[in-house]
Amino acid sequence: MLSLQHLNIGIGNKVEKCKIIFISNVTLGYSSPKYLSFIKLAQKKIENVEIETYERWDHLRPKYLIPDLVNVKRNILSGWLQKIKPKNNNLLIKVIRRLSLIVSEMNMIRGIIKKSKNEKLIVVTTFENPLFGLFESRSNIGILQNYSEIWGEDSANPFDKLQNFFSKGLINKYRDSVKWCVSPQQDRLRLATQLYPNAKQYLVLNCPSLNDKVVDKNFDEIKVLYQGAIGETNYPIELMHDLAKLSEYYEVHFAGKVADKYKIVFDEIVNKSSIIVHGYLNQFDLNTLRNECNVGLVYWDESNLNTKYCAPNKLFEFISCGYFVISSKNHSLNQFYSDYQFGLNIDVGSTDIIEEIKNTNIVDFERVSNSNKKHYIESLNFEFQNKLLIQELLNFIRVDKH
Repeated sequence: MLSLQHLNIGIGNKVEKCKIIFISNVTLGYSSPKYLSFIKLAQKKIENVEIETYERWDHLRPKYLIPDLVNVKRNILSGWLQKIKPKNNNLLIKVIRRLSLIVSEMNMIRGIIKKSKNEKLIVVTTFENPLFGLFESRSNIGILQNYSEIWGEDSANPFDKLQNFFSKGLINKYRDSVKWCVSPQQDRLRLATQLYPNAKQYLVLNCPSLNDKVVDKNFDEIKVLYQGAIGETNYPIELMHDLAKLSEYYEVHFAGKVADKYKIVFDEIVNKSSIIVHGYLNQFDLNTLRNECNVGLVYWDESNLNTKYCAPNKLFEFISCGYFVISSKNHSLNQFYSDYQFGLNIDVGSTDIIEEIKNTNIVDFERVSNSNKKHYIESLNFEFQNKLLIQELLNFIRVDKH
């Protein structure tokens, strides 16, 4: 996403006129809470801030209205496609979208470079784009890379592979120009250090914003929530059966999408169980549902680096709500569990999840819940995680009062 900010901060220091530009590869309001949190944090910490977003339109995620996002001008790249309301995301629509994005992103890059002649710019991006290599060696532009995904040729779509083949030089120039890099997990931070050798690196966990109203959870009645996709990389068969078994004893909610490969099996399991299916919820409806439950499931395998080194939003969202969290054993989740003891960390497929819950008394549920809320208030919140980064950005734009 892209945000423009006129900054006036500091006592005894002068902050040079500056714009912060955020470019996102997704539209906001669905599963991108940390991007919205960043905007709100900027509005809170920086006086008279102006914000503008540049969000890539996608057939599955059209522009979504965000009621609590105020004083923000949003731009949807290739958003004109939404006006023709394509019914299917077929190959033709994908090609038109990609060509349209190239044109709109070229215009965006041209505008950013033009602005940098007269003022400092901080460009924050959530993905890589060869065109960003055109920012090379421009002292008035500071680039902040959000390394939220581990990109590899094996996971790239045909359009990206073709683009990367012809523009490897620009990508390398861009990576050398990144000034700051944020990673949500320790192993990802190590990989980012290799990708962006000149950047100052920050570990920023995927935590939600701090909320003054942290409500105590009642565990007299267990209500289980699984939020997210059911797909190849999160033990889909075991997960679906665990949800069904849990629904025999407890109220169980599923909010998310099911990969096509597993839809028939999922429908059969749902029809024979009492799982409450909500479908794919935007983050606001998901927040409402999350407030009603008290036990959360987080399942990831280690079939690729993105899952082995996972940094799931849902884990920290559950922790912030005082949930008792049950996670699958996984390289990254094992470490998070060692650090925070957020509930249970189980061997999926060999652990009887019903017995584990039954063997946990209400005192232990409440103890874990209170511990999770304490972690959230003290450190596992967006503001704490971004404190050093925000200060670094302010240092970049601050000038001496001489």
